[in-house]
Parts: sequence; C-alpha cells; structure tokens
Amino acid sequence: MNKKDSTVFFSNSLQEALASIKNIPGIQPVGGCTGIIQGHTERVLELPEKLLTLNGIPELSVINKTERYIEFGAAVTIRSILNLGEKNIPPILYKALRSIGNPSIRALATIGGNIAQRKFHYAAFAPLLALDAKIEIRHGAEVKWVSLNSYFSNNQNEETQAENYLRRGKELITKIRIPTEHWDVSVFQRTGRKGLVTRDTGFFVFLVRSQKNILNDLRIAWASESFFRNRDFENLVIGKTLPLSEKDISSIIDHVESFLPETLLPHSYNRKCFFNFLENAFKMLSS
Repeated sequence: MNKKDSTVFFSNSLQEALASIKNIPGIQPVGGCTGIIQGHTERVLELPEKLLTLNGIPELSVINKTERYIEFGAAVTIRSILNLGEKNIPPILYKALRSIGNPSIRALATIGGNIAQRKFHYAAFAPLLALDAKIEIRHGAEVKWVSLNSYFSNNQNEETQAENYLRRGKELITKIRIPTEHWDVSVFQRTGRKGLVTRDTGFFVFLVRSQKNILNDLRIAWASESFFRNRDFENLVIGKTLPLSEKDISSIIDHVESFLPETLLPHSYNRKCFFNFLENAFKMLSS
C-alpha cells in the first residue's frame, strides 16, 4: 500500500484536461509515468497526491509531418516515434530516443514527459534543443509556441525556480514541433550507464551543415541536471573554412570555457565528458 493516498483523474478531451489543471490545485499531468518511477528503489512506490492521466486524449496522440517540420502530440510514445523509422524523423532525435531504457520503457514513455521533467533533462532534450524545436503550451484558453531554450531555465535562484514551478503547474505541453532540416554531421553521445539515469548521465549533441568547404551552421547542446546551448558561441565557429586545423580546434575549445561556467556544468565527470565529446566532434571536421 502507498504511504499516502493518491487520486487519479481521467480526461476524455484536451479541454477537460486543461479544466482539471486549472481547477484542481496540485494536480500533476502524467503520460506513461516513467518519470515518476525513475530512480525509485524502494518496494513501495510513493505517488503524487493527485494525478491527471493524459493517455487516451486524441489531440495529444497525433503525429503530423510537413515538408518543413514534424509535429508530435505530447502523449505520443517513444516507441511510436521510433516506429516511423530514421528516414522519417531527424536522425539525431532517432539516435537519442533509441538510447532510452528498453522496449518496455519506450512503449510507455512519451515525448512530452521526456522533456517536461523539472529536476533532470532526459535524452530527447539535447537533440530538441539543438534542432530549435518549439513546444505548444496551453494555459486555459491561451495557446502559445515557445522554444525549449526560452521555456526552461538554468537559473538556480530558488525564488525564480519556485515561480516557474507554480506557473508550469497551471500549463500543459501539448505539442512538439521539430524542423526536418538536413545535417551533414550528426553526433549523439551519452555518459553514464546505458539504460539508467544517474548523476553521471548526460547527453551531448553536435550538428554541422557545410557548403563549399565553409561551415555555415553549427549546433551544440548538452543536457543533464542542467543544459547548455549558446548561439553566440556557435556563431564564433560558423564561417570557418573546412577542414579545420589543429590550431582551429584548440582555439575553439579554449573559447568554450568562457561560455560554460562551472556553475552550469559543475559535476567534474560530466564536464570532462562534454569537452572530450566536443573535441572529438570537431576532429571529425579536420579531415
């Protein structure tokens, strides 16, 4: 038996779900509940007091693809996305989603749940951040599209975190829209033990597009307890001639330090992994 009683609320439509979020204080939307069970080792699983299941809401389970982007409802499972095949979704996202858990977990976990966690940024977050994905947020009748980078924050100020927590408690991520541009180089790496998420886990993404031996776009992203993507740093590298020289790579790596303070990526293991991944990725552009 649970340590405390939990009440599960069901909704048949998005409107009902939004009404529940608005009118029931402290209710927590869930999809496959994999985020709740993550890290639990005790025999008794303690659930939140009020849960709102989003499974079965048709509007949140739709996949839509155009020439420019692919769009997933927040309740689309990781398995459903992978079943589309690597040719039909950005390859970097496919690689990241393949790294999640095992087939049973991927059948339950949802794309919305993967990016909505407050304490940790999971496998889908880094590629979505690098791909400039946008998320649809609904708050009552209000609908807005925002980037991941602007919606989530690395701000460690407790007061700001509390304000964000309260605000997001009344909002619902309903869609994820991902550009389907072509990338010449697409690298996904993860730290830590495969299939497990611990303090040593981190996700690295490196994307490059070039034209006539000129690096004309670059995306670098990291996700763990905190996340990193800085367009100012990327712009310092964009425009360089390929292949890169060893001097170019050394200079680029040195510049990263000024954009990635210790407070943003404090765990020494993950910080070392990030710089190793970054150097190895740039070396791919040296030949």
